[in-house]
Amino acid sequence: MQKPKVLIIIAFILIVVSCILFGLIFVVPFLTLTTVQKGISVTILVISMEITWWTGVALIGKQLFTKYRKYFNPSTWWKNRSI
Repeated sequence: MQKPKVLIIIAFILIVVSCILFGLIFVVPFLTLTTVQKGISVTILVISMEITWWTGVALIGKQLFTKYRKYFNPSTWWKNRSI
């Protein structure tokens, strides 16, 4: 059974959002917050990142995730290219 295209798009959006949340973790130390607020912010970002990542992976499914994983692997980008 093939998954609807909307679910696949939502899954990719969730995975991209998780990457953005991961990047925001490195911005928090430069904000003008107290140490406690920074700690809470990083904790919330990490938990949110994990939830969005695993939800996206669950929606995308194992077959599609393994199919696209080889496209995003830099070590396979230049193999088997004909000139």
